[in-house]
Amino acid sequence: METTKSNNNADKLFAFIFYIIGYAYVKIQLDWRWAYDAAWKGGWWMTFFVFIYSACVLCYIRAKGAKMPRAGLFWLAVLLCIGVSYAAFTNELLEGVQGLALHITAAYFTLLACGGTLLPHTSDFLAFDLLNALIIVPFANIFARIRSVFTLRPSADKRNVLGAILGVFLLFLDLVFIIPMLSQADSGFDELMSSVFDFSTLTVTETMFNVLLSLPVGAYLFGLAFGGLNKRRVSAFSPKMLENTAKSRHIVPQNTVYIVLGGLAALYVLFIAVQSKSLFSAFSGRLYGTQIYSEYAREGFFSLCRVAVVNAAMLFAADLFAKAPRSESKVLRVFNIAISALTLLLLASAFAKMIMYVGAYGFTQRRILTLWFMAVLAVLFVGIIIWQFVNFSPIRVAACTGAALFCVLTMCNIDALVNNYNSSLPQNDAAYTEVYDAEAAY
Repeated sequence: METTKSNNNADKLFAFIFYIIGYAYVKIQLDWRWAYDAAWKGGWWMTFFVFIYSACVLCYIRAKGAKMPRAGLFWLAVLLCIGVSYAAFTNELLEGVQGLALHITAAYFTLLACGGTLLPHTSDFLAFDLLNALIIVPFANIFARIRSVFTLRPSADKRNVLGAILGVFLLFLDLVFIIPMLSQADSGFDELMSSVFDFSTLTVTETMFNVLLSLPVGAYLFGLAFGGLNKRRVSAFSPKMLENTAKSRHIVPQNTVYIVLGGLAALYVLFIAVQSKSLFSAFSGRLYGTQIYSEYAREGFFSLCRVAVVNAAMLFAADLFAKAPRSESKVLRVFNIAISALTLLLLASAFAKMIMYVGAYGFTQRRILTLWFMAVLAVLFVGIIIWQFVNFSPIRVAACTGAALFCVLTMCNIDALVNNYNSSLPQNDAAYTEVYDAEAAY
């Protein structure tokens, strides 16, 4: 992008705006007492921050004369959806995952919207774009805010501005220590100052800590947007380099791949044949043998989920490293379809067991999360089957589908769903109490 005076002025303006954004972020994240005592309680402040941050990024893009790629609209919608979920519902079970997803989505959206990704859309290079967005670009441009403020200024003007900033900072420190002393000397002055700001020792210490911490946070956020818009330090990787590397990774002999996948497929067929009565009795709504619901639903459940994840990794690894990838090998496509279909059969059995379990004992937050995770795995393997017949970017489809399904999860009022469903269960029925066991409460 060509550097112009207007572009430089936009950098200077948003260098200051991102300081405010950084301070707001630190305040919301660290000072929960303030957030919950404020007029907008709880998650509303995070929702408000997400909207302000998104608007700031979009305005910066427009001020620089750039244009956001169309793919940015999807990730903007995902970011806003996750942000709104903070105000809509309190899902304590998702709190950590929700925060991690919000930060990753915000970083990726910013880099993509600013044109700093390897391709102007979500691509198979997603992992490298995330590495750029979260680490390389923001930290490589961590001092961009300082350079933007002092760019193209005469040295005398630089000294004047720097002196003014230093003076304001020193004045702030003086006021922090002198105002409490004057307040102790006169009650009228103390009342006046308290109506403006609480200069208690605790509040002053927290404010100074927040201000100091907001400096690197704001620099990180501005560095990410600045690097993407100015194409600065975004070329640690290039599509051509990664494509050349991809061609050299096909080193595993084809018969090795066939033996591994064929052996896995045979093992799953044997497992299903031996365990057919136990695996599929849930489809008819019956327990197997003398098992109780919790034992039946949990027996091997997490093992089957881990097997599904391993299978997905094995299929993608086969396509990545086999000498003849999926697009050039009909045999590999057949194995991909067979293992995906067998995995879907195992997932269907686990899903049916969990539905029986829920029907007997009701929902809990963890059971809803479990059902959602199984649905995600099922969508993944259906996509792998379709991938054998239609060429598309599996990483792009998986990322977009996963993001959309996560938005659906965060926008569900899980607590209300649990309470409404459980209140409708016939808990006094003799059939219910006969099979109840203490573990079902968890």
